Amino acid sequence: MAFFQRVLNHLFHEVLVNGLANNPTFQRFAIRSNKAISEVLERGAQKQSVLGEKAQEFHKTFRQEFSKGVDEQFGRNKPPQQRKQ
Repeated sequence: MAFFQRVLNHLFHEVLVNGLANNPTFQRFAIRSNKAISEVLERGAQKQSVLGEKAQEFHKTFRQEFSKGVDEQFGRNKPPQQRKQ
């Protein structure tokens, strides 16, 4: 029984693969799908690059503002007479 299943499975795959490989409609579908996926991946990579740059800019600005707030809160970088007692 298993032998017949393997034979039928093999024949089915051969017919399916050869049928699709020689089918012009399937070939057009495969080419269009590949092109669409490539475009989506390219746009995703571009968006990732832009978001990475914005994240770095945000991180830099956040650190600067945080340091400035800490310095103001604890009186750092002020002359001694202006510091809160």
